[in-house]
Amino acid sequence: MLGILMIIAAVVIMVKAADMEWRSSVLWGALTLILCLACGALIPLPLINIAIGLGMSYFAMFIMKLVQER
Repeated sequence: MLGILMIIAAVVIMVKAADMEWRSSVLWGALTLILCLACGALIPLPLINIAIGLGMSYFAMFIMKLVQER
């Protein structure tokens, strides 16, 4: 149950970050949800796997920002 709440919080955090960066909130929220669910299924560390998924999502946004600035 705590894992589901943490996934929802991660998606909300990423949606707010995408909105602040003037990016598609729905796209980044869906990407974060997919990454968190995939990490939850593949990484056996409880609750850390969701944080890894959120970190991967932020990293993807950072890379996207770097690519678009060039």
